[in-house]
Amino acid sequence: MAKISNTTAYPKILPTPNDFVVLTDVDDKDSTKTCTIEGVGQALGTSVAQITLTPFDILNSFTNPVVLVPAQGLNKYIVPFGIPIVRNLADAAVPVAYNFGGSNPRIRYDSTFFAEIPFGIFNQVSQYTGYGQMTYPFVGAGNIDDNQPLLFMAQGANPTAGNSNVVINIQYRIVEIA
Repeated sequence: MAKISNTTAYPKILPTPNDFVVLTDVDDKDSTKTCTIEGVGQALGTSVAQITLTPFDILNSFTNPVVLVPAQGLNKYIVPFGIPIVRNLADAAVPVAYNFGGSNPRIRYDSTFFAEIPFGIFNQVSQYTGYGQMTYPFVGAGNIDDNQPLLFMAQGANPTAGNSNVVINIQYRIVEIA
């Protein structure tokens, strides 16, 4: 059997949630078992939600914010730590840039600002991948309440143009504080 460091026998990959890892189960006499990458993340308290926003969702996101991660319950808080975003222009025959009227769209809790999404993701007319800028609430600017969903929404008004899907991947943990 080759050593784990032998990348010819064991090539490096970018794991997906359904890929397996081998581990030792200390609760079962150190027997060797497998687990999915998703299972490891859940054991560590990490989750990923992948949401595809349609043009309808985006163009109505001020009056009808889109729930990205539902509320988790009493004394539970959603703590995002990564927001990779992809605008998939293959969904539109002739891509049209989204017009947010000068204000970056946001990912937020019901009562507290959380992250701005750079215009570049929505204003491109070519395939684009970006990252939501993680900004946390300032002291005195509002409190994060428990049992709140994480939302995608425009600021001030609904966008007035745009025609392709946008995929948002929220990497997050649920923290319970009693």
